[in-house]
Amino acid sequence: MTAHDTHPAATEPRTGAVPEPAHGAEIVVPLNRLKASPRNARKVRHSSAAIEALAASIRAKGVLQAPVVEIERTCEGTATGAYLVTIGEGRRQALRMLAKRKAIKRTHPVKVVVDRLNDAHEISLDENITREAMHPADQFEAFRRLAGRRAMALRRSEGVSGCRPMWSGNGCGWVRRHRN
Repeated sequence: MTAHDTHPAATEPRTGAVPEPAHGAEIVVPLNRLKASPRNARKVRHSSAAIEALAASIRAKGVLQAPVVEIERTCEGTATGAYLVTIGEGRRQALRMLAKRKAIKRTHPVKVVVDRLNDAHEISLDENITREAMHPADQFEAFRRLAGRRAMALRRSEGVSGCRPMWSGNGCGWVRRHRN
């Protein structure tokens, strides 16, 4: 399996065993086979509001960044068939929320990246510490640009739907046009 494969590993013909994915391999794992990693540096859970927002984003656009996982092993060192989410626990929680609400199946396929070389706790810490939030001016400009593009699309569809865009502090919504 190469780093660009996104299919589960094929079964070996002689033994029936599934070969373990290589470091850096992108594989597809059923959601119910993903577990929280005990080596995740983040111990305080994500807020419910953050998980709700992430779930809404995933529902609209899909998972934009694949979680990083390690292979779960028994005390004897054999693979259990499950994967521990080292980076992307918030995405896993959001996907589980969508499954609980029946928006997706419990077995929903999730593309993940396997990490077999790095210390799970260390990369989890690195992921949570070394990121920088977007500058407020960049956020404003990005939202203004997005709103402008959406407004043009809304104006084009206004005649068809009988609705017009209504702008508020929370974004754009639809309001029925009064026909007098």
